[in-house]
Amino acid sequence: MIIIYDFDGTLTPYSLPQYEILKKCGYNDKTLMKRIKQEINNNNAKGLCEAYYKCYRDILFENEMVMTRENICLGANKVQLNNGVVDYLKRFQSSKIGIKHYIITSGIKDYVDETSIGNLLMVFMELHLRKKMEYMEI
Repeated sequence: MIIIYDFDGTLTPYSLPQYEILKKCGYNDKTLMKRIKQEINNNNAKGLCEAYYKCYRDILFENEMVMTRENICLGANKVQLNNGVVDYLKRFQSSKIGIKHYIITSGIKDYVDETSIGNLLMVFMELHLRKKMEYMEI
């Protein structure tokens, strides 16, 4: 049996990835969403996902931050999960039922892998850091 979850907003209490690197650059959810909306309204991006990653790349560039795995994964080990998520995933992992947990995320797989549940999940529909960097250079 396979169970598929969305990462942000389902397993975590917040709807956007909480990238610590963006916080170091002075952004929170509100200021980031304002910038993303500007990207979309100015037709600089074809949709939310593209606008999000364009802003992400631009913010790092403007703050002279290098896009490395180490920088991207800052704070991943501190990601807050909804109550019971860890116990729930561990219980099924240790049982003989044969359930596999997958997540669908528009976030970065490297970041998810570094969370406290990264080893309990199989990630589906994500971008690896290398792929994301290539995507953002378009």
